[in-house]
Amino acid sequence: MHNFYKIGAASPKIKLTDCKHNAKEICDLILKAEQLKLQAIIFPQLSLTGATCLDLFKQSDLIEDAKKNLDEILKNLSQTQILYVIGLPMKIENQLFNCAAICQGKNILGIVSKTNLSDTDQRYFSAIQKNFTTQINNIAFGDLTFIIDDKFTMKINFDNDFSPDADLNLNLCAKPIQLDNDCDEAIIKSECIKNNSACVFINAGYGESTTDFVYSGNGFIFEKEKKLAHTKKYEMTSQIIYSDIDIDAIVCCDKEKNFGQKIKIDLPDLNEVTRKFSPNPFLEGLDKTKALEEILLIQQRAIITRFQKSHSQKIIIGVSGGVDSTLTLLNAVFVCDNLKISRENILAITMPGFGTSTKTFESTQTLLKNLGVTPKTISIKESCIKHFEDIGHDIKIANITFENAQARERTQILFDLANKFNGIVLGTGDMSEEALGFTTYNGDHISNYNPNTNLPKTIVRELINFVADKNYFPDEINSCLKNILETPISPELLPVNENREIIQHTENIVGPYELNDFFVYYVLKYGYPKQKIIYMAQKTFEKYSHEQIENYFDGFYKRFIRQQFKRSCATDGPQIFSFGFSPRNSFLMPSDV
Repeated sequence: MHNFYKIGAASPKIKLTDCKHNAKEICDLILKAEQLKLQAIIFPQLSLTGATCLDLFKQSDLIEDAKKNLDEILKNLSQTQILYVIGLPMKIENQLFNCAAICQGKNILGIVSKTNLSDTDQRYFSAIQKNFTTQINNIAFGDLTFIIDDKFTMKINFDNDFSPDADLNLNLCAKPIQLDNDCDEAIIKSECIKNNSACVFINAGYGESTTDFVYSGNGFIFEKEKKLAHTKKYEMTSQIIYSDIDIDAIVCCDKEKNFGQKIKIDLPDLNEVTRKFSPNPFLEGLDKTKALEEILLIQQRAIITRFQKSHSQKIIIGVSGGVDSTLTLLNAVFVCDNLKISRENILAITMPGFGTSTKTFESTQTLLKNLGVTPKTISIKESCIKHFEDIGHDIKIANITFENAQARERTQILFDLANKFNGIVLGTGDMSEEALGFTTYNGDHISNYNPNTNLPKTIVRELINFVADKNYFPDEINSCLKNILETPISPELLPVNENREIIQHTENIVGPYELNDFFVYYVLKYGYPKQKIIYMAQKTFEKYSHEQIENYFDGFYKRFIRQQFKRSCATDGPQIFSFGFSPRNSFLMPSDV
């Protein structure tokens, strides 16, 4: 369903050398996995015998017992469709190999052997060379690649080995816990990120010998940087972990393919996705606190560089009382403090117009006063009235001409002040507005440098809340920041009501930003199809109906396509995520689609 695959791993409670007991435990876990609608499941290395049998691996009876009980598993699961991978020792042409049997129903589809043997492994097992393949009783053996539903590639690995050319790695492990060398998770995560891949990893656990070592049963599932599931370490019972892996997020045609023998496998259909999706995917898989701290540092470093390289003496910001201009202002303050120059070098310009509410104006004035910047208020009403007279526009008609003239008047003021004081105009518009084209061309759309250009509205709000909660500033400022976050998002370009309150609410026009940012992420980063994004959004935002989400998406996408001409001449700004709208290096699209 929508190219999600429900893959799992199980750490069975084993009895060392008791293959019959282990086979029953494995069989029961596979049947449970099928009840959970899993399409594939893996077990630890040598799970059918136990990994710590030591010299008992040299006993032919143990090896024959493992083969006999694998046959019993195949017989008992003959009516199942789930793919299952079991670790066991296998004697092939009078050599013993540490193997993984890839099975479906009553059939063994292939046998993969461990190639990188530890010193302990080498005492008992033989190794094959990479890319070696052969046929053993009409079953493929060696370095095998599995093609799943003609959609993605899968490889079976052992311990921390990783196949960079595969989309999905399944890792069977049998490594004892060593606290000063417990790096399985870090290694696998790093490989998944580097190779744009997913990995399911499971280690041997309870029942293994503790003569010298302890096996923790640690397991996890990674989709690139996202950890989707993990086991509880040191459990004394069997456990299963699983998750819906998003194949569209990892399949990459740029991977260098270097496969041995290929085997095609069809998995049972997935009828329902149980995975939960983050309502703010931009931060998914990241430490939120560290990520927000780093975003602020990136923005500040970017501003410092541009400020110094342009030999500017002042920072010019149009401050409206909204979240975007507030974040730019806060970063400018941090920059001045970092450079050990007076905050008075920040010219914070408030430009009230026909739609400026009492609340936003007063919030802005309080914030500027407490921050110690240089405030200046310039009303744009009279100049706009004169402009309307010049172009013959009736001021009573509050249309797009009425709105955009105000935005362009404010931009003109900012740039003229920058010329006067040898300053740099910092932009305030964010990624969400760029995606929707909810900016005035040659108005708030333009600046000398825009530190917010790669931040969606939801992250802008998170950053302001983070600054307030961290108490970087006195309580008066933190209260102002909280007050700004509570104010409805608005460009304030339409006249206020009789109580001087905002009547123009952006989300009533373009839809909820939490949905728009969700759409931006999956359209821009992965290019997902419409129905997949809508399906994921409905599972994530249950307060909206399917029809509402579809309507919001259609509105978003029309704006997204039609407003490219604004993004084609977007202002410079730091790319914080792996994707963005920069016409120079991130997003290339004709303006006349």
